[in-house]
Amino acid sequence: SRSDLDAVASLAGRFLADVTSGRYDAVELTDDGLVYAVADGVAAPVVSGGDEDLIALVLRLATMMVSAAAMPGPAFMIVDEPFGTMDDEREGRVFELFRKLAGERGQVIIATRRENAETWSDGVVALGT
Repeated sequence: SRSDLDAVASLAGRFLADVTSGRYDAVELTDDGLVYAVADGVAAPVVSGGDEDLIALVLRLATMMVSAAAMPGPAFMIVDEPFGTMDDEREGRVFELFRKLAGERGQVIIATRRENAETWSDGVVALGT
């Protein structure tokens, strides 16, 4: 429904503002499926591959949070290689967002090949070598 899309867009916008240190301040979702990043009140299509990946991530997280809000009890999310196109600074901000979401709803399980995973996680399970 439109109200669900608005809830996802609002939450995704807050997440995006957090992980971009305010470079973007909102996300707009149109009824025909277009996604716009909003900077200084101006909506523009996403053109950078890195920004596109980041917006896809915050939209997935926001969708999960809106869906989980309708369910009782803790939730968990599994995220596969979320840091692929991010520099270390943005990776750190995204990880802090994961920590915040884990504190609100349960666990965040991250599958990654990043060698520095031990420095920002509560635990690491190595699969294969």
